[in-house]
Amino acid sequence: MMFFVAVLSVIAYVAVLLLLARMKPLFAGLTVKYSWQWALVAAVSLLASVVMSGRFFEISPAVSSLLQLLSVVLMMTPAVSTLGARNPGVSAWQVFVVVPLIIVLLWPGLSDLLNSHGKEPLRLGIPAFSGLCLVLLMSMSTCVGTSLTLASLFFFSAVSLGLFPAMGWMDLMSPWQSAIPFLLLSAVVLSARSFRIRGRAIETARTRSELVDASWTLFQDFYGLVWARRIQERVNQFASREKWNVSLTHEGFRDANGNSPSDEDLEKPRDALRWVLSRFADDQWIAEKLYRLG
Repeated sequence: MMFFVAVLSVIAYVAVLLLLARMKPLFAGLTVKYSWQWALVAAVSLLASVVMSGRFFEISPAVSSLLQLLSVVLMMTPAVSTLGARNPGVSAWQVFVVVPLIIVLLWPGLSDLLNSHGKEPLRLGIPAFSGLCLVLLMSMSTCVGTSLTLASLFFFSAVSLGLFPAMGWMDLMSPWQSAIPFLLLSAVVLSARSFRIRGRAIETARTRSELVDASWTLFQDFYGLVWARRIQERVNQFASREKWNVSLTHEGFRDANGNSPSDEDLEKPRDALRWVLSRFADDQWIAEKLYRLG
């Protein structure tokens, strides 16, 4: 029975990899392409963790627990990468923030294994667990409030389950651990569906206001509310200084009555948004998403 469940887990992780591969064009021209790359690395690590879990090969519980911890840490890297996804410096963020964070989060587990000479599964202390929980909450919070909220809840559940064996709260071979691949698959499917809906809204937009609103919503799904809020504040500084009739809201540009602006009123605000987004997207992405209708 457990072997059958392991086979299903492998299938689920392969499906996650295939879905992520199909989503690659969505990230073209965006600084969050690094987040997509980290997601791919995490999916490969998860697949390797299942294959090397002992259900297919005879390996020690210590190695299995280390692979599990590595996979859990890598699952959180896409969100951490997104927090630094702004030019210039997005490449340096991966090298000087994301990679060191992986090492810091893995070090307590490695230290525990070295102390036990690899004879026992690793066990994390409260400080190490607290650090992992902090990064997990930070990872989840970037998507809460967007259309990816439900996907982030599935992600949170999967990572939490993955942490339980390292704390000694659940056996690594527990049936509950088999839920992780299906929770992650659900999160990826929901994310892909959301991106597809946002993309369709951009394609079917008939006015400049509809196009800008749809593109802004898609951007929020990619980058989360942290970056969206900072961009909103930056654009609205222009609105206050230049006395526009509109301001940038969570839904898009709106006037004082909450109505969409005319093409004339939208011209300068759209140019300001383009200037701010140039730190996150290349000219082609901005032209296709903000200026497709002229």
